[in-house]
Amino acid sequence: WPSRLWCVVELFVALQMGKGIHDIELHELPSSSPFDDFDAVHAQCFDPKDRETMLTLIEAGCGRIEVFNDRVREVLKQCQDANARHTRQQKRGSGLSLLRRKVSEEEFN
Repeated sequence: WPSRLWCVVELFVALQMGKGIHDIELHELPSSSPFDDFDAVHAQCFDPKDRETMLTLIEAGCGRIEVFNDRVREVLKQCQDANARHTRQQKRGSGLSLLRRKVSEEEFN
């Protein structure tokens, strides 16, 4: 989805309106970061006119596309890190529940 300009702009607008990283849930983030090279100039829209309009608005709001790109990369990295932490916690939790189940079974045998 980072190649879809509408998706990235929606993320950015949510952050500008005061949403925090904890309010954002991104699914299917790869564990290795393809976002280091994110550049809004390479993102696409179905309608080329929308793309040009959004790039113009990004420049007007951020001063330069590079500022927008840096902010988006930062947010995506934070979301990716949060997803990785959540995944590790889930794995640890499922291991504990399996261990509890095994101990409980052994107590009753």
